[in-house]
Amino acid sequence: MKKGWSVLAARFAVVTLVLSFASSPAFARAPRIAAPKAFKADFSYQAGSNPPEQGVMYFSHGRIREEITPAGGGPKAVTIIDQVTKTIYVLDTEKKTFKVLPWDARSALISEALRRFEKRELVGSKTIDGQECDDFEIHPKNKSIAPFHFFVNQTTRSPVQLVTEDADPAKQIQIKWTNVKAGYQAAIMFAPPLGYQETK
Repeated sequence: MKKGWSVLAARFAVVTLVLSFASSPAFARAPRIAAPKAFKADFSYQAGSNPPEQGVMYFSHGRIREEITPAGGGPKAVTIIDQVTKTIYVLDTEKKTFKVLPWDARSALISEALRRFEKRELVGSKTIDGQECDDFEIHPKNKSIAPFHFFVNQTTRSPVQLVTEDADPAKQIQIKWTNVKAGYQAAIMFAPPLGYQETK
């Protein structure tokens, strides 16, 4: 499984971004994004020219569960990211085991940057898959993180797409969400199931 900004940090940052927009009073003058604090959505993730990965994302108050179905078939890859405890779990559903990955420093930096934006700007609008979206350009405080664009449905305020900017096209990230359904997500989904054994 890929690590760092290219997978875990990017997805983690996006959802943290949505939550930060919804709650931060520091940007009262900027357009507000009233994002749901818990939802389920289908999503696709693409890095550079690699084939996109497809999956389902569950989000609840800062915790993320991703279930990705391999393009060639096989068991789902399940990753749980808990920003509160700074813990990343990778589940093996066939063996009923889980691993705890070291917290990626880049994930932590991105999380902090997205909580305290230096700048966000509504730069226009764009139609994505038939949805009219507001286009926000985000400039994180951490200068090592390049600006990126975040597109939000103008009516539902749900996340639609995130696109990073990078001089190297192979490092550019695109994430899209579809079928976003706001609502309660069970806490049990955001921790290894009972009976699973930890492996090193």
